[in-house]
Amino acid sequence: MPQFQDAQQKLADARAAQESAKRELFQTGEELKRVGTALEQSQRWFNPDNRQAVVERRELERRKETLEGLQRGQQSVFQRANAQLSELLPGFWETWTDPRQHAGQMDDGIPVTLFPLRLETRFKTVTSDAGQQQQQLWVRIYPDECLIDTFEELVSETELYSGRIFWREYFRAAGVEEDERAAWRGLVASHGSGRATWIIKKFRPLNPLTPDDPDGDPALDLKPQSKVTGDLRK
Repeated sequence: MPQFQDAQQKLADARAAQESAKRELFQTGEELKRVGTALEQSQRWFNPDNRQAVVERRELERRKETLEGLQRGQQSVFQRANAQLSELLPGFWETWTDPRQHAGQMDDGIPVTLFPLRLETRFKTVTSDAGQQQQQLWVRIYPDECLIDTFEELVSETELYSGRIFWREYFRAAGVEEDERAAWRGLVASHGSGRATWIIKKFRPLNPLTPDDPDGDPALDLKPQSKVTGDLRK
């Protein structure tokens, strides 16, 4: 039992390290995109005789160089985390995943759920090592959709931009349900309902949305509740 728990902990630590490295690499990549966009925009109206413009451009270039160096280091960390996880997984699966031998070592406080699988089978004629033709049964396994994790915790630059548009239109709706739904439909059309829900949860204004909003800052203006009394200034 202690060996099993130790193997589980090592695997969990390796996965956490990989996820942390992936998250930091993603954040740096998004920051690099923002700096790159700012450099492109500054180039359009750059005036070498404007001292402030020169200083701002140099600062952006230094920031880009710093981020690129940081990104290279983070890529190395991410690769090492991947390598460590790749080393641990084969041994863990080979040693501990046969339920006939190790089911008794699982924590009784954690329920076990068996999910459906879709199986496809086909007989194939293959050549054996001895050079003989023989029939072989091939099995293809499709896991249930709920087992495929495509969730990304971090919000991308594009999603932040869409989130800003949503909240701008949501505030401008000033309590009119039809307009609020239109703002929501626009966000869902770009990112899907599940991701849209996550975006507005992670990226919401500090203003209270309702008079009793526990997540809003009471020191800030309340979201307009109607177009009669609401302040619709940008």
